[in-house]
Amino acid sequence: MPQRGFSRLMVALRNLKHLPAVVRMAVELVRAQKDVARQDYLSAERRLVRIYGLAPPGTVESTTTNLLMAVVSLRLGNFQVAADLAPTAVSSIGSLRVSANPAERAYLQYAGRLVFEEATRRLGAPKTINVSVDYEDLDVRRVRDSLKNAFPVHRSRAAVIPQIH
Repeated sequence: MPQRGFSRLMVALRNLKHLPAVVRMAVELVRAQKDVARQDYLSAERRLVRIYGLAPPGTVESTTTNLLMAVVSLRLGNFQVAADLAPTAVSSIGSLRVSANPAERAYLQYAGRLVFEEATRRLGAPKTINVSVDYEDLDVRRVRDSLKNAFPVHRSRAAVIPQIH
């Protein structure tokens, strides 16, 4: 029994050593989002690269970093990077934003789909991602504006929840 408590303590201490990096990563992510909102994609890319360097293993997959990097890469003309990151980002949206309601997840999935479609179209091989979202219930203008002005999308708890299959 004491051995079990000791192993839990060791796991907690091991995770605690990552805390400063996680805090710095969160600050950089917020700053990168502000850079994207200002359409300063070069600064956003530098911050996102810093996040990838700071992040403990498995942390980047639990944030919107991959989707944000796909948006930045698309805007900077790195279409292959955007096409590579978007499917991974879209597939993890369901689990990464536990505080988001289904409408917000649907908007993020749709935004990822738009990024992927644009990147592959620019590469000359148009493809799409099926994310099982009822797009008729989404406001496409809101998704496009969120990509252009701020990221992630506006987090309204009163948002109409689209049907998700």
